Parts: sequence; structure tokens; C-alpha cells
Amino acid sequence: MRYARLHHRLLAFFIDVLVLGGLVLLTILSIPPLIGLWPLEVQSGWLLEPYVLFTVSLPSWLYFALCESSPAQATIGKLILGLYVTDDDGARLSFPRAMARTLFKFLPWELFHLSLLIPHPVFAPGADQFRLGFVFVYAMLVLYVGFCWWSPERQSVHDLMTDSCVLRRPTRAEVEEEERRELAALVEEFQGKP
Repeated sequence: MRYARLHHRLLAFFIDVLVLGGLVLLTILSIPPLIGLWPLEVQSGWLLEPYVLFTVSLPSWLYFALCESSPAQATIGKLILGLYVTDDDGARLSFPRAMARTLFKFLPWELFHLSLLIPHPVFAPGADQFRLGFVFVYAMLVLYVGFCWWSPERQSVHDLMTDSCVLRRPTRAEVEEEERRELAALVEEFQGKP
């Protein structure tokens, strides 16, 4: 199996964040005129967190889970880089499994949202700027990247929790080389027979 390298996975994620950023921005900007209130005007994190959950988190979860359980088995970023997600046996993930993988993947992100917003947003006047949750977020990110860096199959925590992995599709040159090797082995076997 051709396991995806960490830098390819990170670049694919960065591309997906750019794609999602545009979509989420449209969502975030379209809702305030309808409800008559801009999110940054809200001083209660308890009121702001559901807004962030439905405009940022939920669309992100659905994007990753739907894409990775689709026949392409990949998000836009992964498609661009020739990566795809499978279970440990090489089969396509079901939607529930892809959603579980996504939820585990975004656990640090969600902890960051909670730390940023609860009980009062850090941007609210007089709010504490340091939140202990931020320390846990960074520790979790180091753990996630560390697992991906050192595991033989290049699996991160969310991959291990859902028995999944990210693979790299072979390049045309790799496919041609493999075909040449197979053909050479067949010719050699054929020539060796009386």
C-alpha cells in the first residue's frame, strides 16, 4: 500500500480549508441579515457557540464525511494531490464511519471553539485572553501530527480510532513501471518452461 505522507496530507487539508473557508464565509455572511444580529455583537459564548456549530462546524463535518465516503473517497484537496481514504482493508468508508473519522479529526478544532467562546468570547470586553483549553488544543495537535509522522502506516489518531488510512494513488510512471515488471516476470516464466 502507498501510504500518504504527512506533508501531502497537510497540504490537502490546507486546500480543503481554503475551499471550506469560501463556503463557510458565504454561510456566515448570509445569516446575520436574516436574524438582524452580527455574531461579533454577541457577548455570550453560550449563544454564539450554537451559531458557530451550525455555520462552521456542521458544514465542515458534512464536507469531509460526504467526500470521504463518496466513490472518489477523497475531498477536493485529496483529489488534487492524488490521495484517498480507505478502511484498513482498502475498502471505501461508510458514511457513519467517515463521520466518526471526521468528528475525531476535528476534536481539537471543536475544543478550540469552546475555549474561544465559553463562557464569554475572548474578543468580548474584559474577557480573559488566556484559556486553559488552548493548551489542550495545541497538545492534541502535536499528538495528531506526531502519530501521523511516526506510525508506519502514517495514521493519525482519527485514523487509528476508525480503522482507516489515507493512501496515495500511483502515478502514471509507477503504474507503467509495475506493468513492465509484471510483463518481464511473465516473459521470464514463459521462457523458463520447456
